[in-house]
Amino acid sequence: MTNPTEKPKKKKLQRRNSWAGEAAENNSFHANVTPKPLISPHSIKSSSSSASTTSRISSLSKRSTPKLKPTHPHSFIRTYQELCEYYKVLPLATVKNHLPRKILDFSADRLKAKDWRPVYEALIADKELHSISIRSRHPKKVVRPKNAIDIITEGVKYPVLFTHFFINTLIKSLTGCLFQSDSLTCLELVGMPIQSKYLTLLLEGISKSKILQHLSLENCPLGDTGVEELCKTLNNLPSITTLNVSSCGLSSVGIGFIASLIKAQKIQRFMETWQKSLRYQNPNLDAMWGIRRIILNSNPQIGDDGVKLLADILEDDLWVKAIDLQKCGIGKIGAIYLISLLEENCVIAIIDIRNNKNVPASLIKEVMSHLRENNKDRVTEYHWLDLGFTSNTSSTWMPSLSKIQKEGKAKSMPNYDLKSSSLTTIKPTRSGYTICKRSLSQPVKGCYQRKY
Repeated sequence: MTNPTEKPKKKKLQRRNSWAGEAAENNSFHANVTPKPLISPHSIKSSSSSASTTSRISSLSKRSTPKLKPTHPHSFIRTYQELCEYYKVLPLATVKNHLPRKILDFSADRLKAKDWRPVYEALIADKELHSISIRSRHPKKVVRPKNAIDIITEGVKYPVLFTHFFINTLIKSLTGCLFQSDSLTCLELVGMPIQSKYLTLLLEGISKSKILQHLSLENCPLGDTGVEELCKTLNNLPSITTLNVSSCGLSSVGIGFIASLIKAQKIQRFMETWQKSLRYQNPNLDAMWGIRRIILNSNPQIGDDGVKLLADILEDDLWVKAIDLQKCGIGKIGAIYLISLLEENCVIAIIDIRNNKNVPASLIKEVMSHLRENNKDRVTEYHWLDLGFTSNTSSTWMPSLSKIQKEGKAKSMPNYDLKSSSLTTIKPTRSGYTICKRSLSQPVKGCYQRKY
């Protein structure tokens, strides 16, 4: 006796073959070619869930989505709002806080993957921002080459920016902004995982900028090789006046590259001064281009050898005004090198060697007394940084834009009261060291206000 369930199966197969034959005739196939039967969905083997989701994400990314044409493409404020509405993303208050003052300042640790796309597309064509400051406090500066699934699942524990796709896209957006912006004067990237390949891309944009004045790469894993590439780029970029490479893993080798940068700019500025003197002009040294302040805090491998390189190159320099050397592993010999530098150079306004445990307090007082004599009857725009300075909490290292970002009073010079009338110091000579006494009639005081 036949099973009644077999008849509907044969009818289904006949229907499928007839449908395939009709399709072959409509498509003008040859009569000899037999149409292939349809593949049933049960014959396809289902793969793992992760593979299916990755293929789905890749297929969605390959689809051509219509791009938004913003009404004001060169304005970050308006373009960011339009892109958030277009991608159905809520605009973040951390990104919008300082935008009315044309300042982009936010922390990158809490941004999710969906929040970055409007920022990228609005930043790459901007021409109105004066300052860009992006910070991160994540301790590990390692870029992970992971896919979109890992980013979504682990975005809370690990910052989204610390993946290859997102950090590469951010550097490209910043490079495009530097290429065409005529108003960006400050770029601050704190705690970013900027490795060599990303640094090379960023330096291409920095080299094309003509008005960038303040550059901060604090707490970025540059090392000595990264500083070498940076100094080669800044050698042909006269607009940079402030350079911050704190906590970048520098040693005395990296200080040698910075010293060669100072030397190259010094030679070019001496040539410019000589040309103006031939034309019976009085050159204005303060109005000339070049680096004025170098922040080297929290690089403990610099040591006395790195300080010696800086002291030798700054002995006859007339343009560098401030050197910050907190927590740089400086000892007594390094402090003596700086004292001998201040005896020859009367232009330097700030040499900060605080937070160096191996430097005696008497030598710090001697440095302060020399700085007081250098800045006597002179108003300088450079101020003293806080002890344990970090840009994660405040942006006070910039002489002009700090007032715009966070209002506050200028830092005054630390007050070291000298009770004794004479101070014993050690002066380096070619044969060794000589002990001499220096009379100090007044305590070290002074307040150096910022100039805006």
